[in-house]
Amino acid sequence: MAGLYQRLQDSFAQPAAMPASTIIPPVHPYYPIEAQIVGYLANEWDTLELCSMFAAGCAVIFSVTYVLVKRVRPTTSTSDLTTIMFVSPQPAQ
Repeated sequence: MAGLYQRLQDSFAQPAAMPASTIIPPVHPYYPIEAQIVGYLANEWDTLELCSMFAAGCAVIFSVTYVLVKRVRPTTSTSDLTTIMFVSPQPAQ
């Protein structure tokens, strides 16, 4: 019984601190797992943070576009304003 108790304690114990000289390559989600991907950095942000940053960026772009259009041409109709905000300009041929 004492041996089982000791093994349980060992399995839940904190791992020993690694020396500073030991470098562990980051785990990547690509196959094969043991392949070394030069320059791979794991994502530090979760999904909520990424979506929030995207939404904030869109809000800034749409707000600036709205203010700019309303200053340049205050009588722009709602349909024209919607087209300006959501349709990208076509490149010149």
